[in-house]
Amino acid sequence: MKEHILILFICVCAMNAESQTFKKYYGGKNTEYGNSIIPSVDGGFAVVGSSNSSGNKQVYLLKTDSTGKELWNASFGGKNFEDGINIKNTSDGGYIICGITKSFKENYDGDVYLIKTDSLGKEEWSKLYGGEKMEIGNSVLQTPEGAYLIAGNCIKPDKTQDMYLLKVDSKGNELWNKSFSSVTTYDAESKGVVITLKGSIVVGGAMQNSKGYNNTLIQLGAENDTSWQSSSGGEEANHLNSIIAFSDSGFVFCGTVGGGTGNAFIMKTNKYGKKIWSKSLGVPENYESFNAVIETMDHNIIAVGSTTGKGNGKFDVYLVKFDSKGKIIWEKFLGTPADDYGNSVIETADGNFVITGSSLSDPTMQEQILIYKTNPNGDIEP
Repeated sequence: MKEHILILFICVCAMNAESQTFKKYYGGKNTEYGNSIIPSVDGGFAVVGSSNSSGNKQVYLLKTDSTGKELWNASFGGKNFEDGINIKNTSDGGYIICGITKSFKENYDGDVYLIKTDSLGKEEWSKLYGGEKMEIGNSVLQTPEGAYLIAGNCIKPDKTQDMYLLKVDSKGNELWNKSFSSVTTYDAESKGVVITLKGSIVVGGAMQNSKGYNNTLIQLGAENDTSWQSSSGGEEANHLNSIIAFSDSGFVFCGTVGGGTGNAFIMKTNKYGKKIWSKSLGVPENYESFNAVIETMDHNIIAVGSTTGKGNGKFDVYLVKFDSKGKIIWEKFLGTPADDYGNSVIETADGNFVITGSSLSDPTMQEQILIYKTNPNGDIEP
């Protein structure tokens, strides 16, 4: 009997430790940003972003345990400028990171920077992709055969910008690249790439026209040609920041609509990119943005971003849960009296949510990486 009570006590303690919520901040005396977070195989978290603590901006990889305790960090780059924008787990237990570098060539604006590490953040290889102008990698994923897809932007000789999609093999050797243009003299940008349930590649971004940017989804065919293309938006600027392939074969994406006082938006489409529903959230004359979206284990939707409309500070982390039909289940405003920004979110195995971004919560420091862990209702318990 005593053994049973002891076992029960240990299990309850373990559950409480696992479900613990927290606010944690990381960084040195200079600026650090958290751009993307993933769960690690040991139950902790890995965050990629950038750090200026070495004297110049470099890619910064931070690893924590499940309670937010820092285990190690690593930096990558040269002597000029780097930024780590997106991170994913790889099938061998390591990490793949994409972003931009300006350090390894002379007189150029930047290249896509792809870094493969082992499980402890040790670099196994890194590659650069691009020409004489600027290329940037905004999103990366590993394909079922072990290759990598990177979506981003590239600057053309006429200084306009295209959506850019790149595929490399498991060692980073380029297999092919594609660019997708808007109409002449206008820009296009890609922020995400997904693989559908049937194995097709879909890239998400925005294309500019005379009235602004329209959200744009493009599916590639068997020969990497355009199978279909779908656009949505109006006369206001629409900037897609994140896209997922939903479990019903459709897509969900989020971003910002409008300018400096824009609203956060989220949209659900069918498998051809046609709108099923959309929502625009915000307070007039303030600023809201959704920067990342995920599907939850209960097949609902979580979006995270930033808002100036409510909360404690000028900017707060904005976390909203929707059902699959677009109805708001709850919305939360998380942060401190200082500025706090939400850039990426994941769901843990126990149904909690973990967010990364940046914070000015410490008046003696510059911007720091934040990691917030909430309970399943989006709250951070005292």
